[in-house]
Amino acid sequence: MLNKYSISTSGPQKTTIALKQADLIILTRPTDEEIQQLCQTFNLNKFSFRYRSSPEEVSRFHRTTSDVLDNPFFLVVYDYISSFKHIEKQLVPSLIIFDSDHLIICTDSEDSCKNITNSNYSNLSEILFNYISQCQYKIMDVLVSYKKTN
Repeated sequence: MLNKYSISTSGPQKTTIALKQADLIILTRPTDEEIQQLCQTFNLNKFSFRYRSSPEEVSRFHRTTSDVLDNPFFLVVYDYISSFKHIEKQLVPSLIIFDSDHLIICTDSEDSCKNITNSNYSNLSEILFNYISQCQYKIMDVLVSYKKTN
């Protein structure tokens, strides 16, 4: 699912404006068509999203190319979905692309996205920092709980 948001002083507000004009774009379990639309709109390499739901994706951070975004970065972190039964499914990559005016998050974790969109974060930097922190804290909590049981 692809959702677009404008950022206001009261936080992210869902919007119907054109994809290019959205401040925050969240793709949750996106279809191939939604990925294609995103890549065409922002001139992004479709291959970057090939392993979007795969444990084979690796954490990384680097610049990426786009004629539409201004000097964008590509970041992959991991999130945790407790409702899945196997660890291979519980750890999911979150692909994040951002520049000074856009933040794009692509993930399978609906809960992490809801926490961000229901927040009152009023700028993209704040949203990005809190999203990454949220993902890392969930994984750390699980690792600590595993350690206690062994």
